[in-house]
Amino acid sequence: MNRETARGKYQKVGSMRKALTATVAAVVCLALAVGLLGCSGGKPQGMSQVIYDQGKSVVSITESYLDGSTSALTAMTRIDSCSSKMKDARSSDSTIDQITYLDVVSISLELMFIDTGVSKDNSRIETYLADLKKQLGV
Repeated sequence: MNRETARGKYQKVGSMRKALTATVAAVVCLALAVGLLGCSGGKPQGMSQVIYDQGKSVVSITESYLDGSTSALTAMTRIDSCSSKMKDARSSDSTIDQITYLDVVSISLELMFIDTGVSKDNSRIETYLADLKKQLGV
C-alpha cells in the first residue's frame, strides 16, 4: 500500500470517527433534554389543564407582587380574573383542583387585606404561594 492510499484511508476513518462522535454526542444531548423535560413535572395527575395554567399565572402574578413590581390591587385584580376561570373549570370530584383553587382565593383575599390596610404582612401570601407551587409541582 502506498502512502497516498494509506493517507486516504486514514482521512476516511478520521472523518467517520468525527461523524460517529457527533452522532453519539447528539444522541446523548437529546436523551438529557428528554430526561430533564420529564423531570420538570408538568401538570399533576388529576388536575384539569385550566386549573394548572391559571395556577401558574397566579404564581407569576403573586411573585411580581412580592418582588414589588406589581401593586396589591393590580395583582388582586389579575388573580381574581384567573380565579373566575378556575371556578368554572374545577372538577367537583378532583381534590387537587379544589385545593389549588382555595390557595388562589386565599392569595386574592390576603392581597385585598393588604390593599385596604387591614394587613401589612406578606407572610400568609408567601405561605399560600408555597402551597400553590407545591400543588402545581413548580
